[in-house]
Amino acid sequence: MNTLLRLLIVAMDDDATAEYASLVRHLGADCFIAHAPNEIAAILRSAPLHGVVLDMPTAVRIKGPDKQWVFKLLELYPLIRLRYSRKNDAITAIGAEQDARIALESFLKGPCASFTPRTIRRTERKTLHFNVILWRENDVEGELAVVDNFTPLGCFVITPTPMPPGERVVLVFPGAGATGDHLQVAARVIHHVPWGSKRSLPGAGLAFEPDGDEIHKALESLFHS
Repeated sequence: MNTLLRLLIVAMDDDATAEYASLVRHLGADCFIAHAPNEIAAILRSAPLHGVVLDMPTAVRIKGPDKQWVFKLLELYPLIRLRYSRKNDAITAIGAEQDARIALESFLKGPCASFTPRTIRRTERKTLHFNVILWRENDVEGELAVVDNFTPLGCFVITPTPMPPGERVVLVFPGAGATGDHLQVAARVIHHVPWGSKRSLPGAGLAFEPDGDEIHKALESLFHS
């Protein structure tokens, strides 16, 4: 890899953290460590990252309003879920058929390598619901969908349609343009939640790629609406 990839490891357990960090660095990437929700936000605001390694026992231990807030932040980045077992001294990649090393290497070479590293803004996501039209490449017609939460940088769109990380789409906000016309925003899929895979809304986390200041201003206006 020509570009040094940097990941955020979210894990409360020190042994799991050390194992994940060792594997990430062995594969030629670098990492930051977060043990608590406030550390996650601080790192994401200051360090441009390519992806996130999430320890599944940590995900379970995060409770209450922090849980929703943390996962909204993590949806902005490519994400892989791992579990470390002290009994077996082994790492498992959740939802992957291959072993953890191969899964993490594929994660680095695929979604992370194609993701433009960035920090998050100090403005957190808002729970804003918009009816939108989702256009994928080669679509004959767009799909009706709903935005669940939103920032000027990206959103989570509810859809059962599989959308692999890295895919580029166009999101249309009817009547949200400066003159009342449709607002069309290019976006890239950075995280996908399949239908029926867990107790969560199916859909995709999108990173906006606005073409010009006018579209960026329109997104800011939607955020403050």
